Amino acid sequence: FKPWLKRNLTYSIGHIPAALTMSQVQTSMRNAFNKWASHVDLSFTEVDASTTADIETFFAFRDHGCGKSFDGPKGELAHSFFPQIGDIHFDEDEPWTVGGSSGTDFLSVCLHEIGHALGLRHSISALQ
Repeated sequence: FKPWLKRNLTYSIGHIPAALTMSQVQTSMRNAFNKWASHVDLSFTEVDASTTADIETFFAFRDHGCGKSFDGPKGELAHSFFPQIGDIHFDEDEPWTVGGSSGTDFLSVCLHEIGHALGLRHSISALQ
């Protein structure tokens, strides 16, 4: 893979699931990107979804046109693409939660997937 060729990256938030509000998604993503920014020499700025971002994120069902279909609830939670693509897709069929005790914690999955979008493989991709 090739690393990002710049230090100031943008991200956008596209379609969100009915289970979460835009505010919840934005806050979780901002927190996840800020956590990564505190550990790597990169900065992250949210831009409007109508703008082309370095890392485009959205929730989708099953086959959503990227060549990697989701499998429904309780399977693959999300997938990302390495730099220079970097996009992150979340499975809309999952029971997403923010700060809840049941369901799939969105912030944790964001942290993990951002690691992949930055070029890390599973062995070191999640910050805990």
